[in-house]
Parts: sequence; C-alpha cells; structure tokens
Amino acid sequence: MGTLDLRVVRPAVPVNLADIPLCHSLAQACAKCAEIAGSQDKSVALDTGLDAATWSKLKQGEAGIKGDFLDRLMDACGNEFPMLWLLHSRGYDPASIRKRESELERQLREQTEKLHAAESKLATITEFFAKARAA
Repeated sequence: MGTLDLRVVRPAVPVNLADIPLCHSLAQACAKCAEIAGSQDKSVALDTGLDAATWSKLKQGEAGIKGDFLDRLMDACGNEFPMLWLLHSRGYDPASIRKRESELERQLREQTEKLHAAESKLATITEFFAKARAA
C-alpha cells in the first residue's frame, strides 16, 4: 500500500526577478524562496519533510538537496525562486520562461486576446466618431 502525500501547496507569491542574480548558490536561492513567502524556518522544515536542523544546514550550504525537496519547497512557499535561480545560473533568461498551458487555458488566453483587440478597435472607432461630431 502506497503512502499518502500530504504536500503543502501555498498560493503563488510574486518573485522579483532582480533578486535572482543576488544569490550565489542554490542554498541561498532556497533560503530566499522561504524569505519571499515569509515562512518561518520551523514551518518550512515541516512542510518540506525536513527536520529543522537539516533545513538550517541546507540554507547554509552544509547539507545537500535530495529527492523532491525543491518541488516541496516551491509548493510550500508559493514561489519558484530556486528554479528561476537555476535557469539564470545556467545562462537562461527567467523572464522569458512561461508555464505550459492546458488546452482550456490556451483557448481562454486566445479569446481574452481577441476581446482586448476588439475593445481597442471599439475605443478607436468611438474616439473617431466623437471627434467627427465635435468638428
């Protein structure tokens, strides 16, 4: 019988991309992830399945990252700072990365884009007629 995964997933918290180059190691990026969330060390340790001492050592770069810790950390903190830091450290631009879309999300995005384009055209036409009446 398998174990039940009771993963903590917090709502998304925005990340300031300018903070990424300020971190010089994955350990610092993990600590920044928790800082962005405003999470206490004890809470992060509990939510990621670590003991407090291991989390403390990990933040200092004295313990290695194992298993699905990064996934659990990013879920528990509601941000993906370590992943963005890894992208940056490997020479990628984190600002140009976007999540994959489901088919429904893609359709919604396309319809929203069409709606915005139609609203822009309507505003232009309305402005044209308002100027024409005033002249």
